Amino acid sequence: MKRRYVKAAALLVVLFAVFLPLYYAFSYGKGDGLEQTVSEGGGASGEPGWPGLLGYGDDPAATFAAGVLGLGLAFAAAYGLLRATRAWRSRDGRASHPDPPRP
Repeated sequence: MKRRYVKAAALLVVLFAVFLPLYYAFSYGKGDGLEQTVSEGGGASGEPGWPGLLGYGDDPAATFAAGVLGLGLAFAAAYGLLRATRAWRSRDGRASHPDPPRP
C-alpha cells in the first residue's frame, strides 16, 4: 500500500476523532431530526421497537463506546475483505496489486 494512502487514512481518522466529539457535545440533548419534526408537528413519539445493545443516547459514555465498537467492526470487516480479495487474486494468478505499472 502506498504511503500517501496510509497518511490520508490516518489524517481522516484523526479528523473524525477530533471533530466528532465536538459535534456530539453541541448536539447532545437536542434530539435527532425525526424527533424534532414529530415534536414540532404536535405528535408524540412512540416507544422504540428495539432499544439497541447499549441504548440510544441515554448516556454519552455508552454512545461513545457504541461508536468505537462500530468503527472497529467496520475497519475489521474492510481489512478482512481486503485480505480475502488479495488472497483470491493471487490464487488465480492475477497480480496482487490492482494498480497498473506506471511508465
